[in-house]
Amino acid sequence: MVEAIVSFAIERIADAVVREASSFYGVRDEVEQLQTELKRIQCFLKDADSKQDQDERVHNCIAEIRDIAYEAEDVIDTFLLKAATGPRKGIWRLIKRATFMVIKVPYLHETGTQIKSIQAKIGSVSTSMLTYGIKFTAGEGSRSTSEMQQRLRRSFPHDEEDDVISLEASLRDVQSQLMMEEEQRRVVSIVGMGGLGKTTLAKTMYNDSHVKQHFDCHSWSFISQQFSTRDVLEGILIEVASKQDKFDLVKMEEEKFLQLRLKRIEEEVDMIVEEQFSKWMLKQKKRMKEDQWYTEEEKLLHLRLERVENEVDNMVEELKQNKRMKEDQLSTVEEKLLQMRLERVENEVDRMVEQQLSKMKLKQNKTMKEDRQPTKEEKLLQLRLERVENEVDRMVEQQWSKLMLKRNKGMKEDEPSTEEEKLLQLRLDTVENEVDEMVEEQLSELMMKKRKRMNEEELSPFEFVKMEEEKLPQLRLEGIENKVDRTEEEQSFNLELKQKKWMEEVQSFKLELKQEKWREEVQSFKLELKQKKWMEEVQLFKLEKRMEEVQFFKMEKRMKEVQSFKSELKKKRRIKEELLFQSMLKQMNVEPMFYAMLERISEEKLVESVFRVLKKKRYLVVLDDIWKNEVWDILKHAFPPKGKKGSKVLLTTRNKEIATYADPHSFPVEPPLLTNDQAWELLSRKAFPKDILINHGYPQEYENLGREMVKKCGGLPLAIVVLGGLLATKKTPREWEAVQRNINAQFFMWEQHHQYGGVYGILALSYHDLPFYLKPFFLYFSQFPEDWEIHKRMLIRMWIAEGFLSQALIRGGDEAMEDMGEQYLEELVNRCMVQVSHRDYTGMGIKTCHMHDLMRDMCVLMAGKENFLGISGHYRETIVARRIALHPKICPDSDQSHSITLLPSNSRHRSFFYFLKEQRYDMKFDHRSLNFDECRLLRVLNLWGLNVEYIPNEIGDLIHLRHLGLRYTKVSMQAALPTSIGNLRSLYTLDVRNNQSLRLPDVVWKLKYLRHLLVDLLKIQEYCRMDTLRNLETLKWAYPASLIRANAMYKLTNLRNLAVGFNRWEEIDSVMKSPIFSKGTLRSLNILARESSFPSLEPLSCCRSLRKLELRGKIPENPSSHHHNLEFLPACLNKLILGNSWLKQDPMSFLEKLPNLRFLYLEDKSFMGTKMVCSTHGFPQLEILKLEWLGVQELKIEVGAVPCLKILHLEKLQELKMIPEGIKFVTTLRELKVINMTEAFARKIQVIDGVEGKDFEKVRHIPSISVSTTV
Repeated sequence: MVEAIVSFAIERIADAVVREASSFYGVRDEVEQLQTELKRIQCFLKDADSKQDQDERVHNCIAEIRDIAYEAEDVIDTFLLKAATGPRKGIWRLIKRATFMVIKVPYLHETGTQIKSIQAKIGSVSTSMLTYGIKFTAGEGSRSTSEMQQRLRRSFPHDEEDDVISLEASLRDVQSQLMMEEEQRRVVSIVGMGGLGKTTLAKTMYNDSHVKQHFDCHSWSFISQQFSTRDVLEGILIEVASKQDKFDLVKMEEEKFLQLRLKRIEEEVDMIVEEQFSKWMLKQKKRMKEDQWYTEEEKLLHLRLERVENEVDNMVEELKQNKRMKEDQLSTVEEKLLQMRLERVENEVDRMVEQQLSKMKLKQNKTMKEDRQPTKEEKLLQLRLERVENEVDRMVEQQWSKLMLKRNKGMKEDEPSTEEEKLLQLRLDTVENEVDEMVEEQLSELMMKKRKRMNEEELSPFEFVKMEEEKLPQLRLEGIENKVDRTEEEQSFNLELKQKKWMEEVQSFKLELKQEKWREEVQSFKLELKQKKWMEEVQLFKLEKRMEEVQFFKMEKRMKEVQSFKSELKKKRRIKEELLFQSMLKQMNVEPMFYAMLERISEEKLVESVFRVLKKKRYLVVLDDIWKNEVWDILKHAFPPKGKKGSKVLLTTRNKEIATYADPHSFPVEPPLLTNDQAWELLSRKAFPKDILINHGYPQEYENLGREMVKKCGGLPLAIVVLGGLLATKKTPREWEAVQRNINAQFFMWEQHHQYGGVYGILALSYHDLPFYLKPFFLYFSQFPEDWEIHKRMLIRMWIAEGFLSQALIRGGDEAMEDMGEQYLEELVNRCMVQVSHRDYTGMGIKTCHMHDLMRDMCVLMAGKENFLGISGHYRETIVARRIALHPKICPDSDQSHSITLLPSNSRHRSFFYFLKEQRYDMKFDHRSLNFDECRLLRVLNLWGLNVEYIPNEIGDLIHLRHLGLRYTKVSMQAALPTSIGNLRSLYTLDVRNNQSLRLPDVVWKLKYLRHLLVDLLKIQEYCRMDTLRNLETLKWAYPASLIRANAMYKLTNLRNLAVGFNRWEEIDSVMKSPIFSKGTLRSLNILARESSFPSLEPLSCCRSLRKLELRGKIPENPSSHHHNLEFLPACLNKLILGNSWLKQDPMSFLEKLPNLRFLYLEDKSFMGTKMVCSTHGFPQLEILKLEWLGVQELKIEVGAVPCLKILHLEKLQELKMIPEGIKFVTTLRELKVINMTEAFARKIQVIDGVEGKDFEKVRHIPSISVSTTV
């Protein structure tokens, strides 16, 4: 709670700084620093409330922090009050505006000093926490206390209670859900407040013989607020697992270890074999000696690898010897495979060689184009062939040069050194001889031909030679002949010279011809030699590829042998390990190993084990006392959602939200409170010995006292059991009377001796489980008297006024504070801390609620501890709490008026509540003026039902007032509220309904933060200004003129609830066409036509959020129109009231089409016809139907109409002849009220003197029928 108080103080300071920024000029820095200090200390307050009862140091520290937060809030509010109002009396009030800054200076100084004092206190608290080691987190002491509390509260299914009051209806509901066989796992929930008997009901079902026979296994787990997931899962597994299940789980867990061991064995084998293989390879290279093999496995591997090596070598030799052997003559598959692989290699090499030779030829012709990138092997072959070619070229050129040099110099030729050189020498000599012979032959032939010609033609020798030379291929002889002097005198001299020259030219020609022939021969030799070398290189390349393939084949054979050896060795060791494991399983003791397994496995494996066991069974698991949704999120994974058909989880909880969260499709069972008779039966069983009960041996006065006392228990079984245990020690009626006089005190005494088992202690667990922000909302209920019906709207408005709800705290800031307040109230209801009295017209929202008496007592106790709220029954009581609730005590037999007084003033008080059930209270004479001088920091003032003389003008000084409740307040000497209420600038709610004397002045437009204005129509001015109330959400009542004035209807766009009365239809028509309607935010609308009829209802079709509609006045019907006015009603309506509508057509034909209508009330003169018909499928959601003061003679309900009707109310239908025939088909009807009907009609549906009326058969199925006739 202290965390919430500090949070509210921070929020209050932040809100004040924003809204009153100008007022804080001069102390703004100090205020913001104070806010920062409070935020820092808030961070240390998590879980502080639950620790303060376990550590006195924490309790005192929290009290100091709470007082500091309150003081900080008081300083800010007091400063704002003084800055706004200044001195209240004397001349200073007249000149306040002129001297405002001068007056404000001392306030600023005083406020700054107070803030520094608060900061010093915060520092002191922080120092104390460090000095004394105070921590708000759970320590050893708090943990031990929680563990003790958990142990004492633990439930055990075998601990059956003898004194159990049978709750047949609840037992049937639970049993029917448990025994239902459904495909999926379902969750059955028992919900209710603490001490209601949820655990007892679950225990009864758990031990029921039929239930036990229905399920294969059962488990009971106590959860509580301090539960251990592992302990719960272990407990479930121990209970649901059979001996075979335990054996299977242990076996499965051991098998996992076996798999780990087998995996380790495989790794070891792999390592050993790899190591031995490496050794073998090393032996092949270094010829390792045999005695270096150490183990049998190593030797075995060595022998197998040697055998593989020899087998491959033999195959290769056989293939070499039988080179042309056909494939079908090969003896083994390996030989065939090797032969195929070698042939493939040879073909690949041939293909590559052909390609490379072709490429080289093309390159030599310079015509090659690279079409693709060569492979690695092709590149290698190409390089080797090019190398051969270069070597041949170099060698031949070298030999050629040597030979030519020797021939030119006439050197003696040495013997050639190589075969290639010898071959080249021989081939050159042969060429030379052939050329010499050819030239000699040609020359001889030439000479012979010359001589012959000379003889025949008698030519000179010179001409003969010339002719023959012309036939020679060389032209140079002709040139020589032309140069010789042809004179006869010189012929003889030059003949010899010509022959010499000619011979020289012949020799030259011979030499050139030889050289040419030599070159040709050299080139031919080169080519042949290259081809020879190429072929040798190719054969060598082929051989290398074959050897590589053979080695690769050997390696494959080796690796296969190694893998085979590995597999055999692994299999051998695995079999050995499995045999050892099977032997261990046969000899093992399951139970110790099972529990050892539970301690060893992780939480995830534990969930998996529970899941595996439950999946094969129809199970029932009870989870007793669940507090958080997160608990179900953790445990649900252990329960198979689709296991054996009909499996169930039964949980008990105080929070309905948990039940819905666990299974949205289930219907939680909430045990009812005990009746007075059941409560007395339970009390007597606890208070008296069995022999006295059997013989009814107790006096009647004990029963009278006991029945009075159980009323205080409110039917709560826990309280009755505690009270019975207390009375069991009281032996006399006088002692029983002492207990009866003050039962609460007796419960408190019981709490002191039974710390963890008392009524309030059990109920307080729910309070401590609340999130910090929700605790103030719960404690606020302590102000209401016992059995008080609390109206939701009024409660939420006061929450807002107190500052519990603010727009800044709402997520995103878009949601209305009222909506968030409804969510918080629903959460308290779901936690079974607040009980719903009545639902609203939607069937889902809360209309009124209340608290169980004992829950309220606990709430009052906690509120007092926190100085949150105090209750006074007498004016002399001194209350130091921040809020005061006055519950006057009067004698119930007195009919006189009683005087009360306003409580003694205290500047720290923030709220005054007066709860007067009857208006028999007057203020004391000296307090009737309601002096507010000393309580000007009030935020909530509720004077409900109080009689006073007048409301003083000083009420306008309560600038912090946010809620002013004057409903039913009687003011004897005043006709109107003072105009000073216009100064209440912080006011959120103004409620002056049902007040016959006070009128509302035209000053409400000044209340710019007003959200709810509730006033009677006759007490508000017709032209009241409202255009400034932009935050207004509720306006009941007002005149259209007020909305039209200053265009207010275009500015009040936040209205949700509107009640308006009009005299002229033009006014209401303007309002209905305004943004108030067209925006679609209205939820509730009440329109009263006083002296006129309604205009068209078409604007209502835009109200998409409208849930409640009341129309009182004539609704026009135009027969020529295509649409009836009722057809414009929005489909979202839940509640509809029509009065004085003067409708001639049957309204049911239009209204039955509204799909969401749940409540229909047709009042006096709403329908002027004589027959009403609810047709088939009409009113699909209608639950309540009220018909009053109508002239209907026949009411017809067809079969299939109103399928959800629960209450039928017929009042003053004097013309109605009989109950509708179709009512007997409405099986949902639970209540029939017939009020002020004719006696003849009433007799038809009654049983008089054992004789059933004529129409009783139609209503026989209705549980509750009440009838009254006209006088």
